[in-house]
Amino acid sequence: MHKKVKGHDHLIKDEFSKAVINTDTEGYALYKKRRTLMQVKNNEIQELKSEVSELKIMMTKVLEKM
Repeated sequence: MHKKVKGHDHLIKDEFSKAVINTDTEGYALYKKRRTLMQVKNNEIQELKSEVSELKIMMTKVLEKM
């Protein structure tokens, strides 16, 4: 059995487990989309950091040969 939480249309409370359940599927989908975009951005940043590190190593080797 579920009971609505007062003042929150998207929340219900399970009477058996006493858990509060969020039923806002649109909000959850938006959260997942934002999270995926953030992960993509973080991956791109890590890739750029790696490339910069490789460039530093290459420049050091070039300067050592001079």
